[in-house]
Amino acid sequence: MSDRPKPEADTHSGLDPVRQATARRFAHKSRALHLADWLVRTATLAGLALSGLGSYLRDAIPFARPLSGVLFLLIIVLAYTVLSLPVSYYRNFVMPRQLKLGTQSARSWLSATAKHGLLVVVLLSTISALAYWAMDAFPAAWWWITGLFVVLFAVALNWLAPVAILPLFFRLTPIDNTELGGRLLNLARRAGAAVIGVYTGGQSGRRGMANAVLIGMGRNRRIVLSGGVTHVYTPEEIEAMMAHEMGHAFHRDIPRLIAAQLLVGLAGFLVGYLILLLSAGSLGLNGVSDTAGLPLIILGITIFSQLSGPLVSAYMRKLEHGADTYALQLTGNADAFISLMTKLADQNLNEANPSRLAELIFYRHPSYQSRVERAIKFREQSLCGALQCSG
Repeated sequence: MSDRPKPEADTHSGLDPVRQATARRFAHKSRALHLADWLVRTATLAGLALSGLGSYLRDAIPFARPLSGVLFLLIIVLAYTVLSLPVSYYRNFVMPRQLKLGTQSARSWLSATAKHGLLVVVLLSTISALAYWAMDAFPAAWWWITGLFVVLFAVALNWLAPVAILPLFFRLTPIDNTELGGRLLNLARRAGAAVIGVYTGGQSGRRGMANAVLIGMGRNRRIVLSGGVTHVYTPEEIEAMMAHEMGHAFHRDIPRLIAAQLLVGLAGFLVGYLILLLSAGSLGLNGVSDTAGLPLIILGITIFSQLSGPLVSAYMRKLEHGADTYALQLTGNADAFISLMTKLADQNLNEANPSRLAELIFYRHPSYQSRVERAIKFREQSLCGALQCSG
């Protein structure tokens, strides 16, 4: 071990400079890995679409649509999974362990990855079957029928998540700190958010990261705290954390995001459809419903998703700012909010002050600096109001 003393925490912001130096390295690596994953996905789809391999696979599948479309999609998923495995392994297993963000064993990681992969296969198979049914039944309208189904499917999964999906990955148990549980339920009542209970969720060793969320919809909604939150954060900080989530519920951000995803999803399917129409003749495809054109459709959706990402992120940052403001108003405790943001930035290795370009492209949450500045402004306004400032 080195005898060099550990740098003192930043006395101005409270951030630990050592953790923040690590956070910057983590952010840079994560962006590079995101780009590598996107390039692998794009190259896989382009290779299948343009090399003639797609037509060969179509002819090799001895089934009619929509089953042939489902099998073709599974081949695409398998090819991408194999090619992206090195990036995925390093990004989701090696790097979190190196940075002490997780303690997951290789066996546990493989198990969680297999469960996630099986879930993805089921979801994509369902979507593919519907898409090819719609292509045959409504050739000009299949893209919006499929896009609408995808969004409705996502809503159903969000409602079912607490009872059907999360137990596959996390073990939810009622919180044993009854005082904190009562405090959070009271906070939910003040916010007008109906919840059925407060739970803690071990993350199967995946990440040593702090989080608190509202999951489910309607009467199925519950508060879930990640495993270590109650040991690291004060009750006031946990209240601020949950008040932020209550802000999303109060502002109906989930329906807003669903509407936004519907628009983006429909646009993505339309782009894929148009690319298929423009390329079908030159690639020797037999119309829109030719399964050999599936890689082109997914490629169009992938490219559009990447290009529209900054706009979606900007909208999500706007919603996050609104939830921050609500949390400050609901708790009236700017100091707890600031200390919460500081602890989260250090524990989760969130880069406190990313470049403006990086924030615009990659970040779906506002930067630490902007969130703290908002809290400081709120505190000053509250103090001024209490002192009846003039001018």
